[in-house]
Amino acid sequence: CFLVTIRTLMLATLAVAGVIKSGQASPITREYTNYMSGMVEYYSTHLPANITRDNQLVCLAKNIFHEARGESIIGRLAVVHVTLNRARVLTKSICDVVYQAGQFAWTRRRLPQPSGPRWNGALALAWITMRDRDYIPDITRGAQYFHSGAKPREFAHLEYVMQIGNHRFYRPRLRAT
Repeated sequence: CFLVTIRTLMLATLAVAGVIKSGQASPITREYTNYMSGMVEYYSTHLPANITRDNQLVCLAKNIFHEARGESIIGRLAVVHVTLNRARVLTKSICDVVYQAGQFAWTRRRLPQPSGPRWNGALALAWITMRDRDYIPDITRGAQYFHSGAKPREFAHLEYVMQIGNHRFYRPRLRAT
């Protein structure tokens, strides 16, 4: 298939350029940002027909949409990584992580089903990251939490990782052995 060939070529090009490194967090580069933006832009208008049947993908897309729809592609991708990191560490499903009590403010409100171009972009980003999760580096370096605005008191025990857009990202502090 033509799309598979383009995707394979893009991944190989990025690997050679050092943007995608197996098992390592890569720096956020212009090439990586352009690659992800292009992929999301393309797939937001070429989504698979049955994409909304995957509940885990839809939960991830809703989290992207409600938590980061006004952020850059890198800001949205960082929210994806926080969600996936929590699911991995807590050995829970993506939906369990997203709807865990007190974690994401948007889940406490009854909101209409998202729609429009930004929703399609969120679906595309969720689909791309779930499909290619072995090739997409964790730009948050293992972050499991984020906030915007004033730092919550309950984040005092966490290690600050980085800020992307309006969000600040944190991970549990590593214990000395």
